[in-house]
Amino acid sequence: MLRQHGLTLVELMVTLAVAIIVVSAGLPLFNGVVANNRASANANTLVRALNLARSEAVGRGVNVTVCAASTNPVGATPACGSATQWTNGWFVFVDSGTVGSVDGSDVRLRIFDMPSGNKPTVSVTGTAYVTFNFMGSGGSQWTFQLDQPGASGNVTRCVTVAQSGQIRTDRGVCP
Repeated sequence: MLRQHGLTLVELMVTLAVAIIVVSAGLPLFNGVVANNRASANANTLVRALNLARSEAVGRGVNVTVCAASTNPVGATPACGSATQWTNGWFVFVDSGTVGSVDGSDVRLRIFDMPSGNKPTVSVTGTAYVTFNFMGSGGSQWTFQLDQPGASGNVTRCVTVAQSGQIRTDRGVCP
């Protein structure tokens, strides 16, 4: 007698049904993971800009500013926006003129734009710009709260710049 090897159509359909149930149950959890990663990536991008500004200020011995862009900073000459415009992105520049304002003598170092569809809500305690002096000090304290839209759970990130210039990132709502 010949033995048959393989699966029957019924066995394949049951396996496919179980796989669909498992994937559909796990998909909402995957969306939470994606939102959490986006929140971390946005906070890390802001921290990277702040660290760049601080290190350039110390290395060059001048004021270097991180500024909220008034519009999408890519392609145009960026201008500093208000404290509510951090969702447009931000840029880092050597601030040799009026502090917190892009003047003719200022040198742009790096532009950080926010991709469309991935814009966090940014709440800022402090001015629309962070300026580090030649010692790496900010001279004031800023708090950035980044909330990822469409996310469930606690994906809020809090980035704090101390008066000394130290930058800290925490998970959750800013104190």
